[in-house]
Amino acid sequence: MPSFDEVRARLKNEFDCVFKTINGDPFPINYFERIHNGKKFQCPVSFNDDSERLTPIVLRYICRRLKIDPKQFGLYLG
Repeated sequence: MPSFDEVRARLKNEFDCVFKTINGDPFPINYFERIHNGKKFQCPVSFNDDSERLTPIVLRYICRRLKIDPKQFGLYLG
């Protein structure tokens, strides 16, 4: 499975996603944002380490929230 850093790079390069941070109190909120067909989609994420590997469930969640076909990341319904 890909690392958080690898997924972030693919989302940016292939799907025009932006990684953003809201400096909240008491902790920041990180999220991806994608504009597709004139609609804005957002997906909050929380990872301790950029090299942390994503589970298939988390990767599918990110794809679903950003309206990206999970097959783009090698995920298929079984």
